[in-house]
Amino acid sequence: MKKILLCFLIALMVSSCGTEEYYYTADTFEISYTVEQNPARPNHWELYDGEDGLYYFCEFKEPALDWEMYANGSFVGYIVKNLSVGETLTPLPYTEYGMASDGYRWSEQYTCEFRQGYITFIYRVNDFDMSFVPEGAVFAVKYQYNP
Repeated sequence: MKKILLCFLIALMVSSCGTEEYYYTADTFEISYTVEQNPARPNHWELYDGEDGLYYFCEFKEPALDWEMYANGSFVGYIVKNLSVGETLTPLPYTEYGMASDGYRWSEQYTCEFRQGYITFIYRVNDFDMSFVPEGAVFAVKYQYNP
């Protein structure tokens, strides 16, 4: 009985091994966006004060986000950080925490929104101290079109 069970298990394992072919036809590409701190330059942070709250944003016109891409694609936004070990891509939303020497703590959040033809990067700080313009930032977005 043990030999029959062993033979059955071996036959089952051998029959389950096989090669499967996967066809992947998606187009992928990455675009970088630089947001400037200086308001005299194009693509700079702008202050928004409306019913959604108080935050900075920068909107880019993006022809790659046509209706087909928006309906059948996927998008992932990253903030690009230059560290001593090299460049890193951190997925959005990204929250950075800080603490002043007097113990005061705050957080900053970067995120992005997509709509047909446009991508918007958003910077929020939890204490709403908008007396300063945030530093410039570099973002990368990976697009994938699934026909």
